[in-house]
Amino acid sequence: MSVNQGQDHYAYGNVTPSRLWSSLEKATDKKVGAIGDSLIRQTGVPLLTVDAQCAGDRTYVSITQESFPNQNQYPVSTWTVPVTLAYGDAMAQRKTFVMDNNRTNLELPGCTAVLAGPTGQDYYVSNYSAASWSALLAQAQNFADNKPLLLNIERDAFRLLGVGRITQAQYDQIKGVLNLPTALLAKTQESQQKMAAVDAGAKEEYPHALRFQGSLKLRENLKR
Repeated sequence: MSVNQGQDHYAYGNVTPSRLWSSLEKATDKKVGAIGDSLIRQTGVPLLTVDAQCAGDRTYVSITQESFPNQNQYPVSTWTVPVTLAYGDAMAQRKTFVMDNNRTNLELPGCTAVLAGPTGQDYYVSNYSAASWSALLAQAQNFADNKPLLLNIERDAFRLLGVGRITQAQYDQIKGVLNLPTALLAKTQESQQKMAAVDAGAKEEYPHALRFQGSLKLRENLKR
């Protein structure tokens, strides 16, 4: 389906999620409706915990899903969410699938550490079992040149620290092993300072609030 065909089909109509999912499915030939509805009709963010165990020449991965702990008043426990795992030498291999339940089990070739959400653009926070954290950090030197991937691990660790899922000592260990340049860690350090100030009674800021910076003009002679 071309863009023009989609515009003609819904010209001057109301935007609805079902229309969007239908158009995307026709354009991509992928089932995105369940994923889209899961993300817009529920509040909060998924927290995925990865446990990877090696046996022989296979890695057996178990992933559990829950709501990321925050101030969400209406927590849920299950999303339909695309998940990407990185594994293998230098975390160069990828496996992507859709998770739609509270626990998923799968196998990967070889004996490898596993990283969830390597791009940092997936809609979930990644945590790991103690053994999986150890395996991932032990392999960090093999992908030390991949600074964006290292930064994604550090960002998730910082989020986990903020809700008490890991300790300050664990976070410091993770940060130390990743050995990221100070400039890349500046944003995290700034966030730490603001969180500490809020805990001490300072007014909370919202630096990422959306602001329209253009100009609005009335479109005349539009047929309704």
